[in-house]
Amino acid sequence: MPIVFLQPGETRSIRRLSGPPALRQRLQDLGFVPGKAVTLVGSMGGNMIVQVMDCRIALDRGLARHIHI
Repeated sequence: MPIVFLQPGETRSIRRLSGPPALRQRLQDLGFVPGKAVTLVGSMGGNMIVQVMDCRIALDRGLARHIHI
């Protein structure tokens, strides 16, 4: 299930990343590594603010759909 279905405040573990290899590598560089916890801090419109590895990152839903929990 992509992280776009998380509710604010909900924490889940990242299971896998999808998409082209360059996109998966970029997500890993941002800290989205399988096995790490990710928390949805909030969302506005098409953007999401997530917390992973003690950092808050803003993602659009198109990019967030490649992160599966």
